[in-house]
Amino acid sequence: MARWLLAQVTHKVLRKDARLREWFKRIKRRRGSTIARVAVMRKLATIIWHMLRKRKTYAECRALATEGTKAREQQPCG
Repeated sequence: MARWLLAQVTHKVLRKDARLREWFKRIKRRRGSTIARVAVMRKLATIIWHMLRKRKTYAECRALATEGTKAREQQPCG
């Protein structure tokens, strides 16, 4: 059930969030549509986890998933 729900959220986010959509397109070109969609699902799971853990909004935490590990250590959300 959780995987299905995450897939539905991914579909909506790819329509609304331009940065994730561009990231999805880059992966899709290299690896294919299915792998790219699963990668976005994993990234969204990480964002949701940070949102719940730090009680932040999506807008505050979405940059965390697109930046590298060093930036995560400096972010207040991670």
